[in-house]
Amino acid sequence: MSSRRNYRFFKPSKISQEFICTICQDVLYDAKKLPCDHILCDDCINKWFQKQKTCPICRKTFRLSQVNPAKDIIIEIKELYVVCKFPHCDWNGPLKELENHENNCTFSPDKCKKEVLDKLPVYEKSGDEDLDTPCVSLATMLFRNHKALMENIILNDESGKEDKITTHKKKNVWRKTFYSIGQKKIENFFVKK
Repeated sequence: MSSRRNYRFFKPSKISQEFICTICQDVLYDAKKLPCDHILCDDCINKWFQKQKTCPICRKTFRLSQVNPAKDIIIEIKELYVVCKFPHCDWNGPLKELENHENNCTFSPDKCKKEVLDKLPVYEKSGDEDLDTPCVSLATMLFRNHKALMENIILNDESGKEDKITTHKKKNVWRKTFYSIGQKKIENFFVKK
């Protein structure tokens, strides 16, 4: 991912090559069209132009004053899916909706206590196969829909119930992979009593 943006595309290898810059090999950022109709990132064009005054693809000469925004491509790129930057959030949606989502995201550190976020499951958001396990999805959905209740469950001291949790983990070993030892309180919420 390029350092010039603060978002990550969902399933990046599935993105059409028409949205990939020839120079940086990343999704076009602030796409600009050259007079020869080739489209590149604004940054890439400016850096290339400092060294050479030709299109990097067809080698036709151009002036910076001839470079214009690639409006159609920009609109299409805003429709590409991105993921929320907060590690506990499973949201993915069009780039054009990202800012609104992140400003209102339940899992934003500005909207949630650190000790609660530390105990919530984290989504794997790398590559093309984002982790979406049923237990992680359930915990995320419950927290999103019942934030006050889930915070209460997570933050309440349940030290007296640790034996039940340990016993339950031995019977259902698969749950261990979804929650760390520090997440006993949220796991206890899922344990049938």
